[in-house]
Amino acid sequence: MCTPDCHRRTFLYLLAGASLSAAFAPLGGSAIAAPESDESARLVGIHWRLENVCGERVLDNVEASLSFPTASKVIGNGSCNSFSGQVEIKGNSITFGRLASTLMACADAISDQESKYLSTLGNARRFQMKDHLLLIYVKGEDKPLRFHQN
Repeated sequence: MCTPDCHRRTFLYLLAGASLSAAFAPLGGSAIAAPESDESARLVGIHWRLENVCGERVLDNVEASLSFPTASKVIGNGSCNSFSGQVEIKGNSITFGRLASTLMACADAISDQESKYLSTLGNARRFQMKDHLLLIYVKGEDKPLRFHQN
């Protein structure tokens, strides 16, 4: 069984590998900046608070979020740690590139939620905006990530 220190080391190795891969990746990857589309323009500048991870309600008093400062950049809070990375939006399709994250220690339940949230973002395929909601549909999941506009 992996201890909390083991989880932290594993996360550091994964993050270091992701950072190196991103640094040396050719520009032809899936997370290159695309011209801003009408749909991506609707996402830019809005702070989205995560309410539900594919059917599972998020923990009380723990904020997980998502924001798009530009049409090709994403930032947010995974539940405990901040993250940032590249995003590609074409029409209603959305693809997140590798995400870099801070490395604060978190309670197990919060770490578990953060891990699921961030890995789920990596499988995002399309999104839909309804009223003040953002729904991100994910490969292999029946229900979407559900966000509420702050």
